[in-house]
Amino acid sequence: MAASLLGRFQGSLVGAIVGDCIGAVFEGFDWSTVVGTDRVLKLVEKIETDHASTEAKKRKKEFFEYTDDSAMARNVAKSLIQNNGLDTKDMARRYI
Repeated sequence: MAASLLGRFQGSLVGAIVGDCIGAVFEGFDWSTVVGTDRVLKLVEKIETDHASTEAKKRKKEFFEYTDDSAMARNVAKSLIQNNGLDTKDMARRYI
């Protein structure tokens, strides 16, 4: 895989996992009526300004854990890379 393509692939995975971790606290809410963009932006801003405080470290434990979605994405990527394409048996083993 060319270096620039690999970098884009890795960046996409990192972006997806960061989004998954930040968004995990909002899982199950109706986005349009309960969560909204403003609430997410305030959360991200608070993370940026409080990142060194003890309180922020406690909050990180609450919502910066990866979820099953991140674990699945990681396994899909590993399987595709190691098998140089789709191998349904390998993918199924990783999901188990």
